[in-house]
Amino acid sequence: MPVLSLNVDPDAKIADNDIGVAADGSMERLIEAAASLWRDPELRAAIGERARRFVEDVHSPRVVADRWVALLDELI
Repeated sequence: MPVLSLNVDPDAKIADNDIGVAADGSMERLIEAAASLWRDPELRAAIGERARRFVEDVHSPRVVADRWVALLDELI
């Protein structure tokens, strides 16, 4: 599922990874983006797939655990 955000794009992750639209506070831009995604199922699927991969690559339990192990290894 593509990401649509009215006000927030943490560290430009949405824009940099092309996983949706951050509307920078513009309700008009958010509505336009949602309508565009509604009308174009192929675009919606492509962006959604990139978003899914991003979440898996950055936030999966395995990736997070590996980061914790690396951090703890540095402290020991």
